[in-house]
Amino acid sequence: MRKMITILALVALIASASSAMMRVGVENATGATFPYVGWQLSDTQAVDVGLTYTSTNNGNTTNLGLGGKYTQKITEVKQVKLNWFGMLGIASANAFGASTTTITLLGGLGAEYKLTDAIGVYGDIDLLTIQSMSGAATGTNFFLVTGDFNCYSGVRIYI
Repeated sequence: MRKMITILALVALIASASSAMMRVGVENATGATFPYVGWQLSDTQAVDVGLTYTSTNNGNTTNLGLGGKYTQKITEVKQVKLNWFGMLGIASANAFGASTTTITLLGGLGAEYKLTDAIGVYGDIDLLTIQSMSGAATGTNFFLVTGDFNCYSGVRIYI
């Protein structure tokens, strides 16, 4: 419990010291729920960090992922904001005892519709994805607007 309070205090300190608007959200990405927390650094820039975990077949298959995302606004028309983004992620998958680690770098375009000043819904599409895998599965994959789960959506709350 003390660790959780320490982490929350650190987040509050960083957010107040940088005068950045904090934001939280849930994204439907890669077939799993991906909750994240981030900061609106300025009117045009934001950073997010998220974590996901899934377990199926009574724990025979597990996936753990961590990702960081940078978003830059391109333009804004009324309540719709268009942006580009870059993301770096690392994931560990274990299926029936065989483990694979995947490092992903991707870039794409997105749009957000602000329902209110505090709530927005958005959709993103990955334009270029590079994945490097090691472990049970090895190799490097390149995707141009294709690949698994390249379109996703979410809800964002501004605090």
